[in-house]
Amino acid sequence: SGKPVWFGLPAGAQDLRVDTQLLGADFLLAEEGFALLASVPPGEHEVIYTYELPYTSDTVVFEKRFPYGADTLRVVAQYDSPKLASKQLGEPQVINMGGRPFQLLATADLPREARISVELSGLPRHSLRQKLDRRLDEVRFEYVAPAGLVLFMVLLIGYALWRRPHTGQGSEADPPADTHGDR
Repeated sequence: SGKPVWFGLPAGAQDLRVDTQLLGADFLLAEEGFALLASVPPGEHEVIYTYELPYTSDTVVFEKRFPYGADTLRVVAQYDSPKLASKQLGEPQVINMGGRPFQLLATADLPREARISVELSGLPRHSLRQKLDRRLDEVRFEYVAPAGLVLFMVLLIGYALWRRPHTGQGSEADPPADTHGDR
C-alpha cells in the first residue's frame, strides 16, 4: 500500500463518480478534491472521473492543475452546447462517438504541475418555469398537508373576523340612549 493519489476538483463540484480498474480502489472526498486509495502497481493505469458543477452564468472557466502530470488529457462536450475553448489546448476538434458529434480538446505529455484552463460558454440557463419546478422538487411533501391545513385555518379565522359584525358606540344594534329624561 502506497500513498494516496490526489485529484483536484473545482469549488462546488458535486455528484463525483470515479472509475478505475485498480483492484480494491476506493476514494476519499476532501475539500479541494479526492484521494484515490489503492495499491498502484508499476505500469499505466486509467482513472476516469466525472462530476457536476453548478453555475450561475452562461460561461464558466475552470482551471485544473496536474501535480503528477498526465500522458493524455481529453475534455469532451456535446457538439451543440457548451462551446469548449482553451488557450493551452487549442481549438476543439469535432469527433464522432456513437453516431453523434462531440467537441474534443486533447493533449499529451503534460509535465508535472501543469495547469490547464478550460472555458465552457453558451451554457443553458434555466427558464422561470424550470426554476419553479426545481424548487417544487425540493419541497418535502410530508409537510405540505399540515402546512396547507394551517394556512387554510388562518385564512378562515381571518375571514370570520373580517365578516363579524362590529359592536361599539353608535352601532345600530344598540338601543338609543334616553337623553331627555323625565321632568
